[in-house]
Formats: sequence, structure tokens, C-alpha cells
Amino acid sequence: MRFELPALPYDRHSLEPHLSAAMVDAHYSGYHLACIQRLNTRLECLNPTADSLEELLDSTDDEIAYLAAEVWNHAFYWHCLTPWGNTTPAAELKADIDGAFGSLAGFHQAFKTSALAHIGSGWIWLIRNHDGQLTIITTNDGQAPLAQGIKPLIGIDLWEHAWYLDFQNNRDAYLDAISTLINWDFVTLNNG
Repeated sequence: MRFELPALPYDRHSLEPHLSAAMVDAHYSGYHLACIQRLNTRLECLNPTADSLEELLDSTDDEIAYLAAEVWNHAFYWHCLTPWGNTTPAAELKADIDGAFGSLAGFHQAFKTSALAHIGSGWIWLIRNHDGQLTIITTNDGQAPLAQGIKPLIGIDLWEHAWYLDFQNNRDAYLDAISTLINWDFVTLNNG
């Protein structure tokens, strides 16, 4: 089994001026592709029987589980963003966001606060927890909530490779830029 770099759902320059084409290219053609190549190399060595990234998340081989999570997380991340303006959540999801965070602005603030509080590399997620409530969580390194049976609605990369080229040490500015690119149509599909 070999994994391929999935096509971006938009052109690399489409997220400008919020994320530069150079940043998207370095992240997508650099880091994301490297994770896929490393995963394929590791899979060739071990020849596991899993047929999907989702199955590999549970691998007993730590490197395979990590790389599968990073590959899955990145494919999900690219779809969480859209160049076509900040779409809005569907009515049911918007009501749940209002209930959990007070408003969409309250969600963005809580999301940013949690992301800034996260120490080191990782991801920030909007999930629907096992009780059905919307919750913001962060994961370390390449962990994926999907590995714990939690389907994410939004996943944003907090690793420096996601933002350093454009924002240097200013994660705050990266998060502000990302908040204008959230693909609420995709989030709504994940909520269904």
C-alpha cells in the first residue's frame, strides 16, 4: 500500500493575503509530502495489513501511528480552509456554537486562546465530544482525535512549519489569519 499526496482543494496562491503561496507550498509540498514519503518508506519495511490511514492510526508501531496521524491531519487541515471568504456555519451548528461559546466571535476567541496556551507542536480541534457537546481540544505533536474515536469538525495545525515562514514567532497573527479562512461548509459537513 502506498499513499499519495492528495490534491489541494484550491490553488496554492488562493489563501493570499492571509497565507502566502510560498507558505502553502512549503507546508504542502514540503512537510505534508515528506510525511507521506516517510510513511510509505516505513510501510514498505513492515508491510502491515491496514488498508487506510484511519486503520494505521491504531498501529502498534509508534512511527507508523504518528506518520499516519500527521498525513490524515494535514489532509483534513487543507479542507478546513477556504479562499472564498469566511463562510458561515449552518443554522443548527451556529446554534450549537452560540450555546457552547456565546457567539461565533466567542468561539473564535476561545479557539485562539486555547491555541495560544498550547505549548509546543500540535493541533487545535473543534470536536463534538462523546456527550454531543462542542468542545475545543489541543493535541500534542501528531496526535489525531480520530484515533480516540472522536470525529473532528475543525483541525488547525499549530506546528511552526504551518506559520513560521509568514509570521515568524507570531502565532497570534497566524491564528487571526486562519480565522478568516475557516471553511464552515466543510465544518458543517463534518457535523452531520
